[in-house]
Amino acid sequence: MSQDKGRLAGKTAIITGGASGIGAASVRRFLDEGARVVSVDLDFDAAEAAIAGDGDRAIARSADVADAAAIKAIVDEAIERFGGLDCYLNNVGAPMTPEPIEDVPIEVWNRIISVNLTAVFLAAQVVLPVMKRNRRGTFLVVSSMSGVRQRAKLSAYCASKGGAIALTKEIALEVAEFGVRVNAICPVATETPMFQQMSGSQLLDPSSIPMGRLAQPEEIASVAAFLASDDASFVTGSEVYVDGGRAI
Repeated sequence: MSQDKGRLAGKTAIITGGASGIGAASVRRFLDEGARVVSVDLDFDAAEAAIAGDGDRAIARSADVADAAAIKAIVDEAIERFGGLDCYLNNVGAPMTPEPIEDVPIEVWNRIISVNLTAVFLAAQVVLPVMKRNRRGTFLVVSSMSGVRQRAKLSAYCASKGGAIALTKEIALEVAEFGVRVNAICPVATETPMFQQMSGSQLLDPSSIPMGRLAQPEEIASVAAFLASDDASFVTGSEVYVDGGRAI
């Protein structure tokens, strides 16, 4: 696809968790659609490798998404370098090894809530004032079907993802009048490194998905690109299932 004719041509996006999985696929899809991209990940080398060959349209940065000052610095840099900010994709996530709730250490709970939910709150505080002033922009949150249809022994993960969906809808109500759109993407289990970390027990049998398989990162990235584009100009406050029919 020609970069100057893609759906995201002229737009600037920040994508967190851009080093692998859904994040890396989203970085690639957004670039292919013509966007300028800031790929953010704790693993700087992997984030940089994911944008190799894209010259001045993409940069990689290392940051802790639970650090508001670090996020603000990246937002400021994106605006200075690319002239604005059109999309912020909250993709980074913390996995959980399945275990009974009584055995979950508070440190595990706090880390998962911090990365999967509090980071969305902190990003919103930094990003949305910019988009409100500009009266445009998209704020996207990669949640999970685990926030919609819970799984046993994933208490912190399900709570964080369900909270992220609720927060997404609340924010959408706050900023709709400013022309800013806010949506959650809810993938079913996806073939990513994080899924492998979470599959220590019978996390999800692909046969329980009507389409009979796990999702691919590129399938989630394509939905993110649609929601970030003007094709989705009247879509806000939605939880978009990318689940092969799992929610039916």
